[in-house]
Amino acid sequence: MSAACTNRNEAVGGVSFAAWIRSRFSDQLYAELARRVALRNIELSRAVLTEVVVTDTERDIVYANVYFDCTIKESGCQSKKPYVVDCYLDMRDGFSQLRIRCISPNWPTYQTEKAIPDTLIPDLPKAQLEATATKILRELYPAALRNAIPIPASAIARKLGLSVQYACIDTDGEVLGKIFFEDSTTAVQDVPGGMNRILNVARGTILVNHRPDGRYDPRVYNNTIVHECVHWMLHRQAYQLQKANDPQLTSIACRRSSALGRSREWTPQERMEWQANALAPRILMPEWSTRMLTDQWIRRMEKLDPKYRMDRIVEKLSYHFEVSRSLARIRLIELGYPDAELGYTAPTQFEISYPDATQEFAQNSKFRDALATGAYAYVDQRFCLRKNRYISRTEDGNLHLTAYATAHPAECCIGFDVQKRARWAIDGMLRDRGKSVQFAEAASEEQRFTKTMQEVSRVMKSLPVTFGPTLEAHMKRKGVTQEQLAESSLLATRTIRSYQSTEAPSIGLPRVVALCIGLKLHPIFCFDLVRKAGYHFNLTEEHVAYQMLLGSMTHSPIYECNEFLRAAGIQPLGKEE
Repeated sequence: MSAACTNRNEAVGGVSFAAWIRSRFSDQLYAELARRVALRNIELSRAVLTEVVVTDTERDIVYANVYFDCTIKESGCQSKKPYVVDCYLDMRDGFSQLRIRCISPNWPTYQTEKAIPDTLIPDLPKAQLEATATKILRELYPAALRNAIPIPASAIARKLGLSVQYACIDTDGEVLGKIFFEDSTTAVQDVPGGMNRILNVARGTILVNHRPDGRYDPRVYNNTIVHECVHWMLHRQAYQLQKANDPQLTSIACRRSSALGRSREWTPQERMEWQANALAPRILMPEWSTRMLTDQWIRRMEKLDPKYRMDRIVEKLSYHFEVSRSLARIRLIELGYPDAELGYTAPTQFEISYPDATQEFAQNSKFRDALATGAYAYVDQRFCLRKNRYISRTEDGNLHLTAYATAHPAECCIGFDVQKRARWAIDGMLRDRGKSVQFAEAASEEQRFTKTMQEVSRVMKSLPVTFGPTLEAHMKRKGVTQEQLAESSLLATRTIRSYQSTEAPSIGLPRVVALCIGLKLHPIFCFDLVRKAGYHFNLTEEHVAYQMLLGSMTHSPIYECNEFLRAAGIQPLGKEE
């Protein structure tokens, strides 16, 4: 998970405290330095600002020492002498006023201790992450340090005086949430595909990206809430420094993807995100209680295979601490449990997108064999058995799964295992996730459906051996005229007439596929017609997409097939070429 923000009202990082002092207050500092020195009958000839050191922070106040190399005249003699200006700035006025406490010579024996770096982001080495998370829990939720209990993210927010709201602020799901440091407005969506509206957001609000379709999983959102709480606790001064440079900034956004790299220095914003990413899971899953529960469950499940045992423990930790499974798995890896590998198999699912299906079709011969039987139709993003009990056609001719098929997918649909992965780096945790869909098994009634192969075999034996006569035979068998086929295949009538009357016409593969879809041929008849046109399929992206259509979508209108081709980056068929 990262927050490389691009919106103008989100913090982006890059301004240093020293640069802010130099650009805004150099003249004021020089004038006050000259006045204070003059009170001692000393003339200030020259002063060069050399260094700014943040000495302390206290709630909304940032204290700093500003160092000058000065040339002074005293009693007719000119000499060089360093001076230090002890000053502070207040977050509440946007760092717009610099207040000076005292000015004094910088004695060689006096060493100022730097409180935080020039970016106003706390220095937080990786070795101190666990101790910092424990300190935060001791202040905000001490019960979690005495008992192995879940830490409610909303309770942490309330202790900090923050409120939590849910709204769809990013339909793509890239932005996971925002923390607002100022009263502001943001665009939200109330219904899927609906118009955006403007939402007024008060200072101290955590706005969690919530899907407009109503699906809600608090385990996924808890990490986002605590992530934003870390920003509020540790990064308000750093945010205010950015706001002083750009008054339109109002929030920090937490994003799913990350642009962190080791080839360059991190920006202040990336460092803030790394700290929030690293501390949030340590707060939600304290080290001692996570180790205690994990070791306890490992002993109880010692007879299980290590991989499946750890999968079950990850699931248990996910529910116990109310966090996502990926976060629980990454936390175990950080704590030194090698069996908690990053890749794991989620429960079997039946929905699969067309691009994922084409990729799996190209890689998995068993999946290709299952579709080659012609037993399945791709309907509503599922590969379902071609039976009236499972698939129905609406008045407009479109196919949909029946209510029974939707309720009993294991009975009629092909299942897929989803391999999920979370990327984890030595320098910190990233919330980037990838997934791949793998063919699991065919539906249980495939053998019953294959009885229809007797009819398919009978028709195959009666077909001619060349392309043109075979096309004509299918048209007669289906009772389809040239005009009707032209409409359903998006080809010209005269073109179909020429193909029909020529034994071996010169025809491109996309047009053969269009004819098969227009005639709604059984997959076996489709592949036979492709072979008679002189083509053989390979595993290129284009050929894989065509095989997918012929194996499971010849029942669909050609316009719908073309939509799937476009989704796979393939040129559409027929007149839409």
